[in-house]
Amino acid sequence: MGKKDKKEGKKGKKKKKQSKTKETEKISTAEEILTFQIQIKEKELQELRAEFKEVEEKNIRYKERNERLKAEQLGHIKNLMKEAKAQEQELAKKEVVNREQVEMEIKKKWEYIREKERMLEELRTEINRLEEETMERECERDYFLEYKNVVSIEHAKQIYLLENKMKAMTQNLWEVSEYFRKNLESTKAAIAIRTKKSINVEKELAAENAVKQIDMESRREIKENDWLKKEVVIYAKGVEELENLVCKIEQENLEIISRLFECRLRSVNLLRNAFMTQPGSLESQEESAESEVKANLEPERSDIPAGVDNIVCPADIPSEEDSFIPPEFQQLMHKQEQDFQEPEHWEKKLLRIEGQTIPIHHDDVQRMDLGQKSPGVQSRSKWPVTPKMIRSAIPQ
Repeated sequence: MGKKDKKEGKKGKKKKKQSKTKETEKISTAEEILTFQIQIKEKELQELRAEFKEVEEKNIRYKERNERLKAEQLGHIKNLMKEAKAQEQELAKKEVVNREQVEMEIKKKWEYIREKERMLEELRTEINRLEEETMERECERDYFLEYKNVVSIEHAKQIYLLENKMKAMTQNLWEVSEYFRKNLESTKAAIAIRTKKSINVEKELAAENAVKQIDMESRREIKENDWLKKEVVIYAKGVEELENLVCKIEQENLEIISRLFECRLRSVNLLRNAFMTQPGSLESQEESAESEVKANLEPERSDIPAGVDNIVCPADIPSEEDSFIPPEFQQLMHKQEQDFQEPEHWEKKLLRIEGQTIPIHHDDVQRMDLGQKSPGVQSRSKWPVTPKMIRSAIPQ
């Protein structure tokens, strides 16, 4: 029994402890809830106080505004009262208006109002007309914009194709015209050649027929005339060849003259050096200079024809009389050396030729010569066939 009591006492103590802990936990949670609620209420009170302050400030502002508005209202009322008094005074000063005057004024105002209404009606009609015109213009604008954006591209393509077609047509037309032009020119040339041939044949036939009917003397003269014509052509060719040959010979002659001038200048230079260095050995140096000049001229003479050599040599080659020392060189021997070294005394003298072009032979001179040689040809210079002879030769 004692053991059981002890166990029951222990169990009772444990239960008490558990109940105490539960109560303390309940108290702590309730306190926390209360403190939270208190904090919430305090925040709400603070917010309410802030709102109350704002409301008080707004109330003060509104009161000040109301007072200001009242003062302004009183000022406006005073002004209106003053204006009313002034109007009353003006009305009192004005004359009294009758009924007829009032009716006249009303009529005037009515007419003015009617005029205004009529003008407004006209303006409305004008506005409607302008609106219709603007609508039409807008429609045209839309049409042109559509044409610009859509139709113009197609038209541009068509224009491009037509231009290409026109170019091709013009090219074909030009080619065809060129073909026909060339064909026409060729046909004209062929017809001209044929006509010339036929005319020549007819002329030959007519000449043969005429020659058959003329006498032997005139036949002989005609043959001589043909032979002379051939000879004149050959003679003209020979003259042309001779003129070319003369021109070539003249050019060669000029070249030879220029070379001879150069050779003379060289010989003068050699003589000048000899006079300055060795006056005693003049003859030997002159002989050496002449040998050098001859040596220079020998290859040049080989290219000259025989006829030209006979023309040039007697005038240009120095003779035996020129072998002695001229007085000009003797004077130069006694001058200073600087005078000999000046290039002005030894410059090359250029050759200048003047002439006029004159024809060697004329056709008139040839005809005169031929007339002197054969007087019969000169007397028969015209065509020997007469119209009577041709008429008699043609069978009728």
